Amino acid sequence: MDNKPPDLFCQASTYHDLGINVIPAPLGIKKTDLPRWLWWEYDEQELGDFEHLFNPALRTNVGIILGAPSHNLYVVDCEDRDLFEQFAAQVRAVIGRTTTVTSGRGGHIWLRADFPVKPHSYQGFEIKGQGNYVLAPPSRHPDGPIYTFNEPSIYIARANQLPFVHLEAETPPKIPRLAHDIFRGRGPQYKSRSERDQAFIASLANAGFAPDQIKNFILSAQYESKFREMFYAREEAALKWLARSFNAVRILGDRPEFAEAQDIARRWRQWAASVPWSGRHGCVDKAVFLAHLAIAERAGKLEYHASVRDVAELAQMSRDAVSKSQHRLRELCLITQLDRGKVYAASVYGLNPKPEAPQARTLPQLNHTVIECQSLRDSPEHAIWEQRGLGRTARAIYESLRGSPVATQKALAEQSGRGRATIERILPKLIRHGLVAHTERGYEAVREVDWLNLARELGVTHIAWERRRRHLEQRERHRSLVRQRKGG
Repeated sequence: MDNKPPDLFCQASTYHDLGINVIPAPLGIKKTDLPRWLWWEYDEQELGDFEHLFNPALRTNVGIILGAPSHNLYVVDCEDRDLFEQFAAQVRAVIGRTTTVTSGRGGHIWLRADFPVKPHSYQGFEIKGQGNYVLAPPSRHPDGPIYTFNEPSIYIARANQLPFVHLEAETPPKIPRLAHDIFRGRGPQYKSRSERDQAFIASLANAGFAPDQIKNFILSAQYESKFREMFYAREEAALKWLARSFNAVRILGDRPEFAEAQDIARRWRQWAASVPWSGRHGCVDKAVFLAHLAIAERAGKLEYHASVRDVAELAQMSRDAVSKSQHRLRELCLITQLDRGKVYAASVYGLNPKPEAPQARTLPQLNHTVIECQSLRDSPEHAIWEQRGLGRTARAIYESLRGSPVATQKALAEQSGRGRATIERILPKLIRHGLVAHTERGYEAVREVDWLNLARELGVTHIAWERRRRHLEQRERHRSLVRQRKGG
C-alpha cells in the first residue's frame, strides 16, 4: 500500500503548525502555477485555508512559501553538495542548530530573520526569501531524488546575518483585514457580487497592490465573484472594468484628508512603539490600540466605525478583554468614543489628531519595558503565551531574559518590571518547560526551543484556530439577530 499521500498531508500539516504557508506543487516539475498561489505570498494561512488546499488523498509535492507570511522564513539554496555542507557547517558554528534539507544536487538551510529577506542570486547558491517558495520534504525532485531532512526534528534558528553573505530586507504590502475576510467568503454582506468585488479592489488598492496582482487575487479567491465570471467570458472587458475600478479608488485615496488621516495613524503607531507599556494590562492595551490604528488607517478617517468583534479579531483577543481595554484606552485619551453603537451596530471612535498630546498623562502609568505585542501569526510559539498556556506575564519575563541573563530573582524583577512574588511564581514554570536555564551566569533564556512540542505539551496548539472559529460563530449569531430584528 502506498503511504505517500497521508505522509505528505501530515508533513504539510506540521509545516502549517510551525507558522509556514504551504501550497500543493505539481509532481515532476519544480515550478508551480504562481498566479494561483500569489495570495499566500502576502497573507497568513488559517486552518480552513490549509484544509481547502490539502486533503489526505492528495498526490502532489508540497511547497513552502517564504517571507513575511511564514514568519520571515528564508532559505539558503545551494546547487552543489560540497558548498551546501560547507555553508551548513558555518551556520552551525556561528548561529547554532537549524533545519537543513538535502535536495536533488545540493541542499537547503532553513532560517528566520526579524524582517522579510530580499531574494538574491550568487555564484553557486541563492538566498530565497520574500516572494519565493521552495519544495520541501517529502516532495520528489524532477530528477528523481526525494527531499529529506538531515535532522530528526524541525528547528528553525533566527539569523539576521550570515557568515558568508549579507542579508537585505524587503517589506511587502500587507493584506488588509477586509480583503482578508472577503477572500475567504466572509466579511460584510453586500447587495451584489459586483459590490463585493469593488470592496475587495478598494481594500487592496489602498494597501498598495497593483491591478495585475488584484486580478490574480480575485481569480483565486474563495468567494463568488462577478469579475471572475466576466474574465472567463470576456477577458478584455473584465480587465477594463478592473482598471476603471482601480483608478476610481486611487483618485479617492489621493484626497488630502485621506492621506492626512493615514499619516496620523502611522505617527501614532510610531509613538506606541516608542513608549513602554507595562503593568498587568499593558500588553493587552497596546495590541488593542494598534488594532484601532489599523482600522483608522484603512478607513482613511480620524472618525471611524469599529465593533468590539472587529477589534478582537485584529488584536487576537477575546471580546471581553477588548471591551475592558477600550475603557482603559479612553481613560488615557488614546481613543474617544463619539457614538455608542445601537443594537447590532458598530460604535464610532475618534483618533486624537496630535499623537504627542497624551504622552504626559500616559507615561507615568507605563514605566517598564515589555515585549512587542502586535498581532502576529497563529503559531505554536504565539499560542504558548496565551492565557491557557503560560500567559503574557511569562512571555514578558522570558523576553526580558533574551536581552541578557540576570544573576538573581531580584535583578530579574527590576529588569522585567514585575514584582518579586510574580517572579517567584512564574520563573519555576519557565525552568520546568525548558524556556529558562539557571547557569553560572544566573538566569538566562533558552533560545533553541521546540515550540511545536511545547505547545502540544501545554495543549494549546489549536488555541488561535479555536478563537477564530468562535469569532466566526459569534458573527453568524450576530447576523441572524440582525436579520430577525429587520424582519420584525
